[in-house]
Amino acid sequence: MTGFRSAKFDPLLIFFQIIALQSVFYASQSLLTALYSYFPDAYPESIGSILSVQIRKDIVIIELLGILLTSFSTIFLIVRTKSILDSMITLHFIHFIIVLFYNSSFPTQFSWWVLQVCSTALGTLTGEWLCMREETKEIKLRLPLASKKESNEVL
Repeated sequence: MTGFRSAKFDPLLIFFQIIALQSVFYASQSLLTALYSYFPDAYPESIGSILSVQIRKDIVIIELLGILLTSFSTIFLIVRTKSILDSMITLHFIHFIIVLFYNSSFPTQFSWWVLQVCSTALGTLTGEWLCMREETKEIKLRLPLASKKESNEVL
């Protein structure tokens, strides 16, 4: 099928995009957790706090800042605006599965679910906005004939 915006389904590309996005998600949260641990009076954090179902104010801030950093990476990893929602939902679904296995129990705290929904919404809206800005940038063309005319007129 050829035509405008025709895209071939590439499951391998989608798989690696999800892996890359998941890696950025956990790397950003790990980095923010490590930076937070240097604050005075900070609760001692570990990587396990990222996967915990216990919600504290600092964990909420770390997750929301982490998803913002992750959404900035969508410009390079996902590129297309219409794929951001699918990617963010997949990212949080995989996060849910990892949390499920890490804690060996189903997360029952309402605040954890609210945080995941807010994180998904924030990541989706920010990622779509950034990708839309990138997609609608003006394409600058350099016309060689126009530059020759300008150089002749100067002489």
